[in-house]
Amino acid sequence: MTKSTNLPSSLEDLKKLWNSESKHYNKSEVGSGVQSFVWDVFQTPDLFNLKRGLKSTEAHKRRPEFLCEESTQNGQADAVIFMDAEVVIPVEVEKYEHAQSGEWQILKYRTALDKNYGILTDGYEWRFYYGDIKDKQHYKFTIDDMFSEPKRFRTFWDEYVKPKNYYLSFFEEELGQKKMEFYDRRLMVDEHQDRFFEDVTGIIRKLKDKLLNSGYFRSFKGDKERVKKATEIAYSYLIQFILYKTLVDNTFADFEKEVAKKSEIIHQNIKKESFTSVLLILEGMSEKISENIYKPFHKEQEVILAQVQNIAHSGEDNIMQVAPFLDIFVFIKKYCFADVQNDIFGQSTRIISKSFTKSSN
Repeated sequence: MTKSTNLPSSLEDLKKLWNSESKHYNKSEVGSGVQSFVWDVFQTPDLFNLKRGLKSTEAHKRRPEFLCEESTQNGQADAVIFMDAEVVIPVEVEKYEHAQSGEWQILKYRTALDKNYGILTDGYEWRFYYGDIKDKQHYKFTIDDMFSEPKRFRTFWDEYVKPKNYYLSFFEEELGQKKMEFYDRRLMVDEHQDRFFEDVTGIIRKLKDKLLNSGYFRSFKGDKERVKKATEIAYSYLIQFILYKTLVDNTFADFEKEVAKKSEIIHQNIKKESFTSVLLILEGMSEKISENIYKPFHKEQEVILAQVQNIAHSGEDNIMQVAPFLDIFVFIKKYCFADVQNDIFGQSTRIISKSFTKSSN
């Protein structure tokens, strides 16, 4: 298999390569055909940011890299991505405009490797398979999507390859303490406002991207409307949990005990891979907050609630649907709001509102 040379150093270089060569990619897969372009995409820092691996590397030592496989009578995948020992992704590359013809092959490779993951692409269309192999579930991007919104794609990719252990480690660390706590007291908000401002700006963008990538706004017409609604709801979700966390940190009523109990239930459901149950628990908490603490969000939440109910009844059970909400838990664990007792809601709201304004521009 011919190794790609003169790798694109930037997204712009990759765009130029696609525009000049794509018309030839429907004639050939291997060599200088579409496979060469796909390997370049894998190695582009703004997208996959993978290195090209060597066959001599021991399996347990492989870290974000891809390994090109030689075709044999056994029908090996065109490439295999190794994020770590747990996340291994077979890749099937078809000629441009022939992606569908390779679906049976990627399903076969996933079965042979016993993997929930799989990527099928013709260079333009990119399918990211997940979940039960027989269901053929996948997320879809085009190369135009990647070119126009690389940060959004990167948010998706980081989530796609994130094993459930990322979240389990958070809950298990929490459960390992002598006393169940929902926060880490090292970062007091008053003492770390600049860092908090930066973190909030970043998480609103990521929450927006994850909500869009998970398909929560399919019913809205037009990308602009979907992005606007996703940003508004990301902001609303974050602020309501910040306000809730403020009450927890200030030992308001029985909130601390309630959160500890919910955390343990969520932890057990993640271990069992019952992600729909986790989603329903978190959405139930959010609904309670919107009804009793942050009422301005109640109307907007109906959009998410309807989608959550659809997911629950569909039988689809994967971590990507719940990830945007779990990420809020991970985020607020970093900060303690016990130092804002004189203005519990006001100070938190003002800081987040500044970040929301910045992320919307």
